Amino acid sequence: MRSDTVDVLIVTFNSARTLEKCLEAIRRSVPYERILIGDGGSIDDTIAIARRNGVEVYSFTGDDNKIGRIRYKLAEKAGTDWILYIDSDVYVYQNYWFVMRRTMRSNIGMALALQECWKRI
Repeated sequence: MRSDTVDVLIVTFNSARTLEKCLEAIRRSVPYERILIGDGGSIDDTIAIARRNGVEVYSFTGDDNKIGRIRYKLAEKAGTDWILYIDSDVYVYQNYWFVMRRTMRSNIGMALALQECWKRI
């Protein structure tokens, strides 16, 4: 496993309006190994946008179509030491990775981005 990159995990549901901008921000700001999308049954262009952007797409239905379950299933597919969950309507800012990398080096188990604040757990 590599610790200098992350797998980015995104849960989507009818996210066509925001997904393209989300992916652009990730590409600009995060040194990722792979981007994995877990879709919960979108009926808009979400999956087409994801595929056009070259990300891995997994579809979830039935009992697996719950946000926590989708995140868990995506995490099982991740191959990096760290994983990064980003909501499909979030646009990470330019120095996002600088702040996250500092947290990762401090051996903290989890970091959450809460609007303008950073909270360490």
